[in-house]
Amino acid sequence: MGTRSNIGIVHEDGSVRMNYCHWDGYLSHNGKLLLENYTTLEQVRALLDLGDISTLNESAETCIAYHRDRGEVLRPNMVFGGMDEAAANMEEYMYLFVTTLGLNKWMVFKQYDGSKAILTPEMCVR
Repeated sequence: MGTRSNIGIVHEDGSVRMNYCHWDGYLSHNGKLLLENYTTLEQVRALLDLGDISTLNESAETCIAYHRDRGEVLRPNMVFGGMDEAAANMEEYMYLFVTTLGLNKWMVFKQYDGSKAILTPEMCVR
Protein backbone atom coordinates (compact mmCIF):
# COMPACT_ATOMS: atom_id res chain seq x y z
CA MET A 1 0.00 0.00 0.00
CA GLY A 2 1.38 3.42 -0.96
CA THR A 3 1.64 6.50 1.20
CA ARG A 4 0.05 8.99 -1.16
CA SER A 5 0.99 12.62 -1.38
CA ASN A 6 0.54 15.75 -3.41
CA ILE A 7 3.39 17.97 -4.54
CA GLY A 8 2.85 21.51 -5.72
CA ILE A 9 3.69 25.19 -5.96
CA VAL A 10 2.03 28.17 -4.31
CA HIS A 11 2.26 30.99 -6.84
CA GLU A 12 2.64 34.71 -6.10
CA ASP A 13 -1.13 35.17 -6.52
CA GLY A 14 -1.80 32.45 -3.91
CA SER A 15 -3.05 29.86 -6.39
CA VAL A 16 -1.78 26.30 -6.06
CA ARG A 17 -0.76 23.90 -8.83
CA MET A 18 -0.10 20.33 -7.73
CA ASN A 19 0.19 16.73 -8.84
CA TYR A 20 -0.29 13.31 -7.25
CA CYS A 21 2.47 10.93 -6.10
CA HIS A 22 1.51 7.37 -5.19
CA TRP A 23 4.50 5.97 -3.29
CA ASP A 24 6.47 6.96 -0.19
CA GLY A 25 4.81 10.26 0.63
CA TYR A 26 6.02 10.28 4.23
CA LEU A 27 8.50 12.88 5.50
CA SER A 28 11.60 10.68 5.61
CA HIS A 29 11.26 9.86 1.90
CA ASN A 30 9.36 12.40 -0.23
CA GLY A 31 9.88 15.20 2.28
CA LYS A 32 13.63 14.59 2.38
CA LEU A 33 13.93 14.23 -1.41
CA LEU A 34 12.05 17.48 -2.01
CA LEU A 35 14.01 19.42 0.59
CA GLU A 36 17.39 18.20 -0.68
CA ASN A 37 16.83 18.02 -4.45
CA TYR A 38 14.04 20.41 -5.48
CA THR A 39 15.35 23.75 -4.26
CA THR A 40 14.52 26.00 -7.21
CA LEU A 41 11.32 27.00 -8.90
CA GLU A 42 12.62 25.54 -12.16
CA GLN A 43 13.20 22.10 -10.58
CA VAL A 44 9.72 22.08 -9.03
CA ARG A 45 8.10 23.16 -12.31
CA ALA A 46 9.92 20.36 -14.17
CA LEU A 47 8.54 17.88 -11.63
CA LEU A 48 4.99 19.19 -11.99
CA ASP A 49 5.25 19.15 -15.77
CA LEU A 50 5.43 15.34 -15.54
CA GLY A 51 1.84 15.18 -14.35
CA ASP A 52 1.00 12.52 -11.78
CA ILE A 53 3.91 10.37 -10.68
CA SER A 54 4.24 6.92 -9.21
CA THR A 55 7.60 7.47 -7.51
CA LEU A 56 9.54 10.60 -6.59
CA ASN A 57 13.30 10.44 -7.11
CA GLU A 58 16.24 12.85 -6.98
CA SER A 59 15.32 14.62 -10.22
CA ALA A 60 12.37 14.95 -12.58
CA GLU A 61 14.37 12.90 -15.09
CA THR A 62 14.57 9.92 -12.72
CA CYS A 63 11.02 10.05 -11.28
CA ILE A 64 8.58 7.42 -12.49
CA ALA A 65 5.77 9.33 -14.20
CA TYR A 66 2.52 7.69 -15.26
CA HIS A 67 2.43 9.42 -18.64
CA ARG A 68 6.09 9.54 -19.65
CA ASP A 69 7.20 6.17 -18.25
CA ARG A 70 4.05 4.05 -18.30
CA GLY A 71 2.31 5.38 -21.37
CA GLU A 72 -0.82 6.38 -19.45
CA VAL A 73 -2.93 9.42 -20.29
CA LEU A 74 -1.38 12.66 -19.05
CA ARG A 75 -3.52 14.03 -16.25
CA PRO A 76 -3.21 17.81 -15.97
CA ASN A 77 -2.10 19.28 -12.66
CA MET A 78 -4.80 20.16 -10.18
CA VAL A 79 -5.20 23.92 -9.74
CA PHE A 80 -6.74 25.53 -6.67
CA GLY A 81 -7.43 29.08 -5.62
CA GLY A 82 -5.36 28.81 -2.44
CA MET A 83 -3.73 26.55 0.13
CA ASP A 84 -6.94 25.93 2.09
CA GLU A 85 -8.74 24.72 -1.05
CA ALA A 86 -5.77 22.52 -1.96
CA ALA A 87 -5.62 21.10 1.59
CA ALA A 88 -9.30 20.13 1.35
CA ASN A 89 -8.37 17.96 -1.66
CA MET A 90 -5.04 16.54 -0.47
CA GLU A 91 -3.84 12.98 0.00
CA GLU A 92 -2.11 11.79 3.20
CA TYR A 93 0.65 14.38 2.81
CA MET A 94 0.86 17.56 0.77
CA TYR A 95 4.12 19.33 -0.01
CA LEU A 96 3.91 22.86 -1.35
CA PHE A 97 6.81 24.96 -2.61
CA VAL A 98 6.05 28.52 -1.48
CA THR A 99 7.44 31.25 -3.71
CA THR A 100 5.75 34.30 -2.21
CA LEU A 101 7.84 37.22 -0.92
CA GLY A 102 10.92 35.78 -2.57
CA LEU A 103 10.87 32.68 -0.38
CA ASN A 104 11.62 29.28 -1.83
CA LYS A 105 10.50 27.08 1.06
CA TRP A 106 8.70 23.75 1.25
CA MET A 107 5.67 23.43 3.49
CA VAL A 108 4.21 20.10 4.56
CA PHE A 109 0.57 19.42 5.40
CA LYS A 110 -0.51 16.21 7.15
CA GLN A 111 -4.03 14.97 6.55
CA TYR A 112 -4.24 12.78 9.64
CA ASP A 113 -3.78 15.60 12.15
CA GLY A 114 -4.45 18.71 10.04
CA SER A 115 -1.05 20.18 10.81
CA LYS A 116 1.07 22.33 8.52
CA ALA A 117 4.63 23.58 8.91
CA ILE A 118 7.71 24.76 7.06
CA LEU A 119 9.59 21.58 6.10
CA THR A 120 12.95 21.23 7.89
CA PRO A 121 15.68 18.57 7.73
CA GLU A 122 14.91 17.57 11.33
CA MET A 123 11.37 16.61 10.33
CA CYS A 124 12.69 14.23 7.66
CA VAL A 125 14.57 11.90 10.02
CA ARG A 126 12.96 8.55 10.78
